Amino acid sequence: MNALIAYLLKVLLCSAIFFAYYLLALRNKNFHPYNRFYLLATAVLSVFLPFLHISMFDVSSSNEQLLALLKLWGSGQLPDVVVGAAPPFPWEKLAIVGSLCVTLALLILCLVRVYKIYRLKRSFPNKKLDKVTFINTDIQNAPFSFMNNMFWRRDINLKDAIGEQIYRHEMAHIIQKHSWDK
Repeated sequence: MNALIAYLLKVLLCSAIFFAYYLLALRNKNFHPYNRFYLLATAVLSVFLPFLHISMFDVSSSNEQLLALLKLWGSGQLPDVVVGAAPPFPWEKLAIVGSLCVTLALLILCLVRVYKIYRLKRSFPNKKLDKVTFINTDIQNAPFSFMNNMFWRRDINLKDAIGEQIYRHEMAHIIQKHSWDK
């Protein structure tokens, strides 16, 4: 149980460091393929880096009283003062329940957002063009894409230069499968 908590904390720390670097150095840069690779690679690295053992972070102590107390604790022969202590607060269980609650909340949020997108798809006229479903909407957030669906705002003309550029941009998201990244 303690090993799982330590592992999850290390994953969290690695992810925070990688994401902080992304926010500080890479977020507003124009090399999008590198940013995408960085975010995907660091997500994987954060999972595997905690398995590495780095000996420079090991802590050793020469405190003889602490070592003697730990030996007594390991043998089950603790002094009366320590035996009569209150039971420890179950931090491990609290951390696991907390992380499961956060995971469940994020999963529900993700599912709700996907449901809203597919509800939008059903509420507006759409047309299948090759492998892409083109949905003609009047919502303010359009244009945007999700999976093989392109949500297009009716007041944007596809034939002018700006509309054509937006269309190519959204097609790049669909072709490169950016929805899977999110």
